[in-house]
Amino acid sequence: ALPISFAGAVGNLGTTRARQASEVVPMDRLDKNVVHEICTNQVVVTLQACVKELVENSLDAGATRIEVRLRESGSELLEVVDNGRGISPEDYEKVATRHATSKIRDYADLNQSLSTFGFRGEALSAICAMGDMTVSTKTSADSTATLLSYDRFGKLTGNTPAAREAGTTVSVRELFKRIPVR
Repeated sequence: ALPISFAGAVGNLGTTRARQASEVVPMDRLDKNVVHEICTNQVVVTLQACVKELVENSLDAGATRIEVRLRESGSELLEVVDNGRGISPEDYEKVATRHATSKIRDYADLNQSLSTFGFRGEALSAICAMGDMTVSTKTSADSTATLLSYDRFGKLTGNTPAAREAGTTVSVRELFKRIPVR
């Protein structure tokens, strides 16, 4: 695995982003009308797009250290490790479902309060459809970390205690294994 560290490279993203990154907002599914209006049907089609989405999630979680790890150029394993907020236990079921986001509630939020890299709630769902995804996460309020496993539809299939500092590790094994070669 070749680690790529963004420690220190994150720098100062501004006081507005830093203040909002510390706020804990529960996740919720977007209303169908909102989904239709913003046309969310993102598909992760390249390794670069997958890494970009996961790094943006880390930045939105207030991470100041992000590591990207690849095994076999990402085809065997892709991991993004951060020291961000972590995922709250009440969000475990929702985190990989389509259109689940903590960033917006309706279409008007796009013009008024959006100050994040991502908001559509599509990345983890799309990644689940492309490979085997697990998430290890711990918030500062949790006494122990949790290892979460998701099926190809983004449904939580496993939830076991784990060891790690506050933050999140998203691991994707065999990315693109479900795509037929043409």
